[in-house]
Amino acid sequence: MKKRAAIFLLFAMLLLSACGGGTDSNAGKTQIDVKGVFLLEPSDQLNLSAEGLDTVQRYLFAVYDVDNSGNDSNVEVSGFSDAVEVTLNDTNTYEQCSGSTLIRNFIDNSGYTTPGECGTLWGGSEPVRMISAFAVNQNDMKDGCTAKLNFNLSLNAQLRYTAEVAGTDIQTIAWPDGVFAVEDDPDAWQLVHSVKIRAQICKSSLEAASRAEQNRDTGTRDLNLTICKSVLEDNLWGVSCVADNSVTTELPVFSLATIQGCEPELAGQVSTVRDAVETMRSELAKSSPDYDAVNSAQRTAYSTLNAMLG
Repeated sequence: MKKRAAIFLLFAMLLLSACGGGTDSNAGKTQIDVKGVFLLEPSDQLNLSAEGLDTVQRYLFAVYDVDNSGNDSNVEVSGFSDAVEVTLNDTNTYEQCSGSTLIRNFIDNSGYTTPGECGTLWGGSEPVRMISAFAVNQNDMKDGCTAKLNFNLSLNAQLRYTAEVAGTDIQTIAWPDGVFAVEDDPDAWQLVHSVKIRAQICKSSLEAASRAEQNRDTGTRDLNLTICKSVLEDNLWGVSCVADNSVTTELPVFSLATIQGCEPELAGQVSTVRDAVETMRSELAKSSPDYDAVNSAQRTAYSTLNAMLG
């Protein structure tokens, strides 16, 4: 009888070991650290009409670190939509979504990765900052609401974890860029990662100026060169990482000094474009422009912008 009991106890222990238990299965394994959860209540200046959301739907973002630095083994990260889920008020569960173009572009420009893009999490590697977006019912976000983030990022228990987040810890943001609050310097992070959007605006305006010059439309040419100048100047407006030319006073204004402190090479490219555009503007304002200088400056600006856009 004792032998049977011992065998049963051993079997039970093995079964429990295989199934895991508790909400935190990270001990001694790969760690998941939730840095922030954010509800997007869009600014009037942010156009989400193309997102296909129902009137009661809002985007919820979770930013989290996945740390495999203390583990020797590599981990394959799941790219399925149910790899990260959020359950609100123990009632409604939502899988992560990519959104349409606007949200997808924001995530691409954010500097963060997603589970679907991560692939292999290498053993001993530095923590990877990830982001997941969910389209949730705004009626779930009532007073006293609770959120459970369910991570099932791998086939084994290394990347399974549940984090409970109180509704009071969910921050409301007007722009997706608000998730950068998790960074040590949110404004600097936003500026660096929105430079690509500014570069695209500048490139499009430069192309429009070139077409206008060919058509001898000096007014349109000069307007677009002014846009090229202002978009990369220290000024009174910001640009969102959503990449739809969302210009606003609600986000950090451009600062070349800030870019220089974070990304000197990028700051050098900005300076090159600024100087080239200024050469074009000053020459074309003359009664007898030096068109060789204009064309040379245009080529410099265009090639530099292409490099900035990758």
